[in-house]
Order: sequence, then C-alpha cells, then structure tokens
Amino acid sequence: MSLSDSELLNAVKEKLGKRRDVELAELLRVSKSVVSEVRANRRKLPDYSRVVAFDLLGYEWAKMVLKYAFYDDIKVNGRRA
Repeated sequence: MSLSDSELLNAVKEKLGKRRDVELAELLRVSKSVVSEVRANRRKLPDYSRVVAFDLLGYEWAKMVLKYAFYDDIKVNGRRA
C-alpha cells in the first residue's frame, strides 16, 4: 500500500487522536509550515519524518530504519527505536 505524504499525515493524526496539525508537526520534528506545505503538495515530508510517521503507525520496518539509518537523529532527538 502506497500512501501520499498527505495521506500519511492524516493516518498518523487519526491513529493518535491528534486534532491539530501543530501537534502532528511536533511529533514528526518539523514546523507547522512544513505540514501545511505537504498538505498543499508544495513539498514532501523529510525522510526522517516520513519514517517516524510509519513507525508511529506501527510498521515494523520503520523501527529498523530508524535504528540503523537514522541512528544519529535518534540520539539527537531522543526517540527510541
């Protein structure tokens, strides 16, 4: 199943019960303006944020990607893989 970035944002927002995009932006470590631009199809989610979103949705492969490909980002951002 392939999700657009906007669909991915909606899925995370719905699963976690977030009502506002600013809450979603904080979870994904991006600004609210990035979320707005993604929704307007003016930009794509950064790779790290996209993988975090899939991790929040429970995709097991995303945990592995965060652990190995984004190891330094995890240390800086304090996320657990």
